[in-house]
Amino acid sequence: MKNLVIILSLFLLISVTDFSIPDIPAYSTDFSNPDTLVKMERTVCYGTCPSYTLSILEDGKITFVGREFVAHQGEATGMMSQENLEDLRNRIQQSHFMEIAANPRCESRYTDHSSVYLTIQLDDKKHSVNHYQGCKGFQFEEDLYRLEEAIDSLSGTKRWIEGEE
Repeated sequence: MKNLVIILSLFLLISVTDFSIPDIPAYSTDFSNPDTLVKMERTVCYGTCPSYTLSILEDGKITFVGREFVAHQGEATGMMSQENLEDLRNRIQQSHFMEIAANPRCESRYTDHSSVYLTIQLDDKKHSVNHYQGCKGFQFEEDLYRLEEAIDSLSGTKRWIEGEE
């Protein structure tokens, strides 16, 4: 009888506890704003990988929506300098992004990694790649990693992820 009371108490406690994450919109490749250049989402991993969505418009406006394991949860905005914006466009063109498969075929696959969903619209071409970070050995893999890092670096996401200005 004592065990039944404990189990029912635990069940009641769990059922009334709110384990939900903040009401933050889910990732979408919807480019309802025709001026969107880049939309990137990083998902959680089996650990503390930062989870957020980043949008960069053609004029350099940045929208960051932090979800989990980031210093800033919710929406934040900023501006990318014209120099960084031009650098980003050049890196996109050099990265072979438009040639990477939407879901790259892996030579080897490792578990517990995050994913990066990346959509780019450049020169009237739009392409999306679902990059599971545990997927290794596909064509242009290193180019894709460098592009994802450049997007973060040039847009200054560190200020919202780590809380540094």
